[in-house]
Amino acid sequence: MARFARIGILPGALSASRGLSGELRNTVDEGVGRGIVALERAAAKPSELQGITVRADHGWEGIDGVFGPGEAMRSKYLVRAFAAMMGLYGNDAIEAYYPFGNRDAGGDPLDGSKHDYAVRFEKDEMPEVEAFWSMTMYSLPDQLMVANPIQRYSIGDRSTLEYGEDGSLTIYVQHASPGREKESNWLPAPDRPFSLQFRMYLPKPEALDPLYLPPPVRVAK
Repeated sequence: MARFARIGILPGALSASRGLSGELRNTVDEGVGRGIVALERAAAKPSELQGITVRADHGWEGIDGVFGPGEAMRSKYLVRAFAAMMGLYGNDAIEAYYPFGNRDAGGDPLDGSKHDYAVRFEKDEMPEVEAFWSMTMYSLPDQLMVANPIQRYSIGDRSTLEYGEDGSLTIYVQHASPGREKESNWLPAPDRPFSLQFRMYLPKPEALDPLYLPPPVRVAK
């Protein structure tokens, strides 16, 4: 803040830039431009940021280190700017960890107008959490929840789910109902491209090292 004050940027100076010389204003604008470029590069390769861990596989991606307590984030200015660009006020991963997916097991974009999908969790693949987990549907490109006839926008361990005799769990991700006998495990999808946001609240340590990724989203046979 002391450095900013030298060019008139300080509390209460709502029009500080008006007092800057043309040369200094151009320099500030150039700095802003460089900052935007740095953020775009960070968004393209977040794994190169200080303290960031990224794991990506079979259509899912998980990131840790973007948010955290003040003592951990104090000097990580680019990481903090990247986090603000992604979404303000995110949780530290030890509170909530959010893997996201927008591609199926074959690497193709998820699209409810083209395919029905299934996500099968074997008994030993269930998310390890102290609180709860959920998977939420978002339409693309607007990233909004999807209106559907059963008014279900996410599904998770607080839902009334049907498990297999072997302890497995299959979630049906598709636009049309998979049939009344399977609707308990149905996450309705839009008739267009979509993405999935997985949320794990109070993940256990083993879910963060290595970062947990849900099973692949497979095209239903």
